[in-house]
Amino acid sequence: MSLRYKLNRVFRDVFCKVDSQEKLFDDFMNFEIPSYIIDRLQKDYNVPDEKIEQIVIDFKLYFSLFIISERKVYAMPGNIKEVDDLWHVYLLYTNEYSFFCNKFFGRFIRHIPDNSVVGFNQELANSNMKNTWDGLVMFKNLYDYKYDFDFLNLFNNIK
Repeated sequence: MSLRYKLNRVFRDVFCKVDSQEKLFDDFMNFEIPSYIIDRLQKDYNVPDEKIEQIVIDFKLYFSLFIISERKVYAMPGNIKEVDDLWHVYLLYTNEYSFFCNKFFGRFIRHIPDNSVVGFNQELANSNMKNTWDGLVMFKNLYDYKYDFDFLNLFNNIK
């Protein structure tokens, strides 16, 4: 067993207190977004076939944060508009989205655009973006040995 694998096990044992947490991650990462939602995304937002896989991966990476820490608020990096577009389409199918949220997060994840908040607070926005970054780093530490995703794609335009 490599040192990296052992460290990942330690992180997982600390942050994922029970084996069911890892199973939840596995189920989540293997969950297929219904094809009619993907079709609607492509139709409404002109998304080519070759971008779908990366959009779904980034969508799952973003939403994995709500499994890691259900209490925090996470900002969505602005450079992944397609992930937000997928979220918008998913929300149109309320029953499916509600099932998805309850199955994996135990609650409905609300979509709150930055521009809808009265009295937008840059400090709060920065804090939420830091939560996102920290959560993705934690995800990478916990599951990179199993899911080799480039989470930096979510932040490729953010310094």
